[in-house]
Amino acid sequence: MRIRHHRAFSLLYVGLCWLLWVNCVRCSQDTSSAWPDVTVVEQNAIRSERDIQNTITVDQLPYVGVNLRAILFNDESNQENIDTNTATSLNGTDYLDNFSSLLNQGIGSFILDIENKSNTWYILGTDLLLSDFLSTLNVFLDESNSSLSANIVLFFLRVHVNMPDDSTEDSVVSFQDILNTTSLNITRKTPLALSKKKKSDKEVATDPMLNITALIENNMNAAYIYRPEDLMEDNNFTMGTNLSVPAIDANATWPTLESFIYGKRKRIIVTELSSVFNQSTSPYFFPNSILHFDQQNTTLDCPNSQEQFRNISTIKWRILESQFDTTNIKQYMKCGLSPIVTNPYSIGNITKITPLLKSGMIWSWGPNEPRLSNSRLLMGKDSMQAYNCAMLKYIAADGSTSWVVDNCYAARPMLCKNKYDPFQWALSEEKHKYFTFYNGKDSDICPDNYTFSLPITQLEQRSLRLYLEESEVTNLNIWINLNSIAVSNCWLIGNRGVACPYQRSVSKRNFVSMLVPVVVISAFLLVCVLYLSLISVPIHDNRKNWRRVVNKISKSEMEGVPS
Repeated sequence: MRIRHHRAFSLLYVGLCWLLWVNCVRCSQDTSSAWPDVTVVEQNAIRSERDIQNTITVDQLPYVGVNLRAILFNDESNQENIDTNTATSLNGTDYLDNFSSLLNQGIGSFILDIENKSNTWYILGTDLLLSDFLSTLNVFLDESNSSLSANIVLFFLRVHVNMPDDSTEDSVVSFQDILNTTSLNITRKTPLALSKKKKSDKEVATDPMLNITALIENNMNAAYIYRPEDLMEDNNFTMGTNLSVPAIDANATWPTLESFIYGKRKRIIVTELSSVFNQSTSPYFFPNSILHFDQQNTTLDCPNSQEQFRNISTIKWRILESQFDTTNIKQYMKCGLSPIVTNPYSIGNITKITPLLKSGMIWSWGPNEPRLSNSRLLMGKDSMQAYNCAMLKYIAADGSTSWVVDNCYAARPMLCKNKYDPFQWALSEEKHKYFTFYNGKDSDICPDNYTFSLPITQLEQRSLRLYLEESEVTNLNIWINLNSIAVSNCWLIGNRGVACPYQRSVSKRNFVSMLVPVVVISAFLLVCVLYLSLISVPIHDNRKNWRRVVNKISKSEMEGVPS
């Protein structure tokens, strides 16, 4: 007699299923589990803030950033990595994982310090190669490159040139000349004017690892980078041999967010804060003269009048590098500045920076907003409920303003913005339900030359707060032009004619990374099933012995019914 080996097959099946489940869980988890997850509510808030700013030029957008030297790549982190003494801490993987987590938290800018060691570019004070850092950055750009998740990243680069202690001023200039003899992927050997030159200097001239452009092109998708040449082409400037920096600073118009991400398919702008490289060294770097860059304290006054609002909005790239807390970071952003955090952290406590970053990133919505809603469920309970509309909540006591999700059927004043001046506001004379606008009946809502709108930058929100303070109104709830009526939790400006552009999908790269392990293990499982179905294990019966045991037991049994 032969029977199938079902028990062995069952154990194998259970084991493979367990491995499959573990693998899927690992694929779905972030590489750095210590970082808190960005909640769905926070994702919706950040995404809605991005989407309402589609018509704003990228130089006027708010960016919350970090100085990586201050918060991560520092001596304290180096010592903690040594004390941890694991493969990932010693080879730089922990560094890169935390940088990747910072990007996933939503930072919009970062400062990176690099230095030359052994004719190679490293992150300052570490043994981490710049090439590895760029590869990690590129992975994030690839994985987030969808209409649902794409954002703009500002990359600020500080270059530190290491020279021997006995170097002269001429040798420093000579080294900079060497750095500036590269063009695209070609490193040329150029004769130098100095009569006396060390052998090591000659070797530097031919080392491709100092070619910053080659590093970028070999470790990143350079198509993500918005270049000075792109800006000149957008403004119909003529591209010559030398970059006319003053002309760009004064006259160039930067693209809007919508054009930058969805039209040009760009993601990143690189600016050198130092002045080591020139335009021929890397065509990807903007000079620092395009920025209004302050450190520690800002040189710009916080606007308090219509004229001051208009003046500050003409200044491009308003950056402040300093230490912040959860309160003043909001105040600086309301004044139109983009903060770069320099608070001291290390790899051991870097996750504590999360509340500070989120305080700056979500500048519009109130706490735990926009709350998740399902209009169909609410409508099923009460036909006069639809929590899919945004109102601005103003509290007169402290002058605070925040956005809150509310019932679209509630009657409230409606916020009106001047068509020609984004810092002039008015309120509708009468209260209206949100559906008055949504159904296209908005001709009489706002005064002449005003339209139903909302503040789309921190400066506009500040100007609105000042308007409400001057109007001496009490606590007030005001409808703003933002709703998720068409699709719950997809926040849009406009009426029923505007469709949600998002679908529940994953990027092609993420989909493949999730699917491949499942397919491989499933195929292996199928092969095992087929193999076991063809193999049987012989089981020898022992009927004679079994019959003998049965007969022996039967003899001890009594016949008949006991008396």
